[in-house]
Amino acid sequence: MKKNTLNLYKWTAVCCAVLLAALLIPARTEAQTHINVSWKKVLEQENRRVDNQGAASVLGVRVGAQLERIRKQNEARQTMQKAFAKMPKDKAPQAKANYNRFQTLISKNQLFKGYEMKAPVPSDFYQMDADTLKHVLAFFNGNVNPASARQYKRGLLLTLRAPKSSADVFLQVDVQNKIISLVYNDPADLDKNLLSGKWYELKVQ
Repeated sequence: MKKNTLNLYKWTAVCCAVLLAALLIPARTEAQTHINVSWKKVLEQENRRVDNQGAASVLGVRVGAQLERIRKQNEARQTMQKAFAKMPKDKAPQAKANYNRFQTLISKNQLFKGYEMKAPVPSDFYQMDADTLKHVLAFFNGNVNPASARQYKRGLLLTLRAPKSSADVFLQVDVQNKIISLVYNDPADLDKNLLSGKWYELKVQ
């Protein structure tokens, strides 16, 4: 009897160990997958997810999310136009021109097609130095990679750094609403709500 009981305990311990290993291994694999994947691949997958939601909304599913995205994009566009109108007359043309250049390249970039750009600090559109501006334009044109890329639950954070500049440009990518927020050299202007929670470092290629 004692022998049978001992064997039962041993068998139970083995089963528990196997079950624990089965639970832990997928968690490690998932984390490694996130770390070793390109930011482009992640963005493509997230865009596809949102677009599929939009297709389903035609049948009456998640209509609210699609309408909210349209509302927020219109709001971002109107906010930028109002900001340009309030800028000093010697700065507004440059800011608006840079904004339009970014928006044109975004509309032609397959990764960002359908996205709207905004800046929490609109003056960033004319305060960027020439090297940084050139670098950001090259990024949206698909010619350079970000210096770093992170994935959060609600979006991506891409950091651009021109070789000849000490300033950083942060691009917050709100995938659900398809909005890119540009922040020039001041992390304090980043949206902490969008970048909350756990994040994963992604490949920059």
